[in-house]
Amino acid sequence: TYFAPAVFIDRETDEKLTLIDGGMIANNPILAAYIEARISQIKKMIAMYPGSTFSSFLSKGSVDTDNLAANQRPSLYDRTDYYVTAFDLSFDEATGTAAYSGNIDKTAFRSLSAPASKMNLQLVHKGDFVTVTTDMTDGYVCHVMSKDAWAEFAHPDDAAHLYVLTLTQYDKLVIHSGTYQMNLEDEGLVKGEKYVAYAVGYRDSATDGGLTTDVKFIEFTY
Repeated sequence: TYFAPAVFIDRETDEKLTLIDGGMIANNPILAAYIEARISQIKKMIAMYPGSTFSSFLSKGSVDTDNLAANQRPSLYDRTDYYVTAFDLSFDEATGTAAYSGNIDKTAFRSLSAPASKMNLQLVHKGDFVTVTTDMTDGYVCHVMSKDAWAEFAHPDDAAHLYVLTLTQYDKLVIHSGTYQMNLEDEGLVKGEKYVAYAVGYRDSATDGGLTTDVKFIEFTY
């Protein structure tokens, strides 16, 4: 049985259920724990999608992601290191138990990058607004979050990727061009707290979409 790489957002808890990316398997030698985590993940997805069963999330034989339906294709971040894994797994629907040998195969790969943009983004905070300006008409996305939440991401790209993925799944992603002002009051920010605002070039394309610039960010106290 083969697991295609995928990223899911739990719509009840907003928890990110994601494909393990570069280094995580290498840093966790207990592969059985990884398999058990995937089993637990599937059980969560079964709860999210009434009518689905364990077998709904398994594949048999050869799998080519290029031949999958659009809604079955893996949602991958661009310019990111991943492992794709494969291991045997059987499941008894009657008892709700899973069985596996513990053998696992993995292959490392890096997702493609979107065409780079030479756009320069600038952010300025003043009063109730963060203003984003740019010297080109290329598209970009921007967001603001607490400094504590920002600190949880290992790299600025990770914050931008999760933001794009989440809003895309809810069909809420807005791509800006030119000058844009974020209204901090509308964002529900708390006076006196520390925040990070960021902007990054973004190309919306099914074939070569993704982040097109480095993430530009500022820290400020509202």
